[in-house]
Amino acid sequence: MIDLVLRSDVALLDSTEDSLVFDKSGWRMRLRGLGERAEERLSGLRTGPMELGAEPGEAFSRRMLTVVQMLTARDLVELRCGEAGNILLTAVSVSELSQVTRMTEPGGGKLFRLSKFVCTRRSGSALIIESPRKYFRVEVVDPGVLVLVGLLARPQSAESLVQNCAVLEREAVHDTLAFLGLVGAVVECREDGKSEEDLLPVLVQREFHDVLMHSKSRQGLAGEVVAGTFRFAGEFVPLPALKEPMGASAVPLPRPTGAAGDGSSMSLAEAMEKRRSVRSFSTRPLPAAQLGEFLFRTARLRGTHPMNKDDPLSYEFSDRPYPSGGGIYDVEIYPVVRNCEGIPSGLYHYDPEGHALELVSRAEEVVRGFVHTARISAVAESEPQVVLVLSSRFSRLSWKYQGLAYATTLKNVGVLYEAMYLVATDMGLAPCALGGGDAVLFSRATGLDVTEESTVGEFMLGIEG
Repeated sequence: MIDLVLRSDVALLDSTEDSLVFDKSGWRMRLRGLGERAEERLSGLRTGPMELGAEPGEAFSRRMLTVVQMLTARDLVELRCGEAGNILLTAVSVSELSQVTRMTEPGGGKLFRLSKFVCTRRSGSALIIESPRKYFRVEVVDPGVLVLVGLLARPQSAESLVQNCAVLEREAVHDTLAFLGLVGAVVECREDGKSEEDLLPVLVQREFHDVLMHSKSRQGLAGEVVAGTFRFAGEFVPLPALKEPMGASAVPLPRPTGAAGDGSSMSLAEAMEKRRSVRSFSTRPLPAAQLGEFLFRTARLRGTHPMNKDDPLSYEFSDRPYPSGGGIYDVEIYPVVRNCEGIPSGLYHYDPEGHALELVSRAEEVVRGFVHTARISAVAESEPQVVLVLSSRFSRLSWKYQGLAYATTLKNVGVLYEAMYLVATDMGLAPCALGGGDAVLFSRATGLDVTEESTVGEFMLGIEG
């Protein structure tokens, strides 16, 4: 049985032939266009759960589906699946874009399977099934449902589910299947196991993790807070703006004398027009002075703003040549030097305050690994003199931001890429941003756990060959 019940913070105040008035946490809302007999159809909501489709054939009629759609999209009701007080599943909308799916009857040999966009996770003490494309959050109340969900990884008919899901009764299997289909977690498929998600180009080309991250990091889609909430203020001390030194020894970098506007630079328009990715590099070494000027102009520390200890929402932030969300600058730069005049080969960490390279590793296999991966990623003709590995200190952002921390990291990487391109173009160097890198190699070389700090971008730099 599938029921509709008002959310705990919602009350049905008034009704007419084709409209209803609700109170949601003190806000009044009138819904019109519910069709004739709206009051009669939804009268059960006043006293408790209202069964959807008491009469065969009426269960998911187009009119009733429209009414349910309007109520769920406005987060006024909760859908429940179960019988005689034994609740199996509940579901709520997380966006105004939530779409209730018209289910066909599960019998007749039709095949169903789990949507490729569905994920299962723990939220507090609840087990959640989410459909980031249909925008519903389903809570699993009866653990037996998970057996059925596991079976639906492959195409299944309702009858095969009944036979193989011994922990649920036949009616419960049918109700659960219909319920998961209603909220888009289960899709109907053909005999070959393909559904519309495997046939429609717009869906075939989307990957689960991309759809999930987009929905979870945008207001209106997440169903959760997406903002700077400072949720860990008072619980954890925010990470400082600058990392502790990464090595005992450091290589000072030359500081440019004319980088602050001596008239020798291109105009911004000219640099943008000439900017391009270069994948062929000379055998000549990159002078240390040029690497020093490049890092000075793109990523040096221009100043810091200390944390106000009397303000629990205060944190230390800094000022650098490129912008960063909240002035947090979570991105760290690790130059991998292969062929640079005046700087021994190795993996270094750039110190933006001291404008120096802190040695992390001189291991030849580490340098070779990063350079080889960069060349393969770019399909480059030759090896660059330097690979700049960009990592993120994730907690720097997540201490303040909820829901959009990782999305902000990627935005920060993007603007740093552009700054690097423009400066390299102005200096006559060969730049190329990369779309992939080796996070495992970085973790092993630095000893950093990937949940603490990991690579989020790579950039090749050298002399064009």
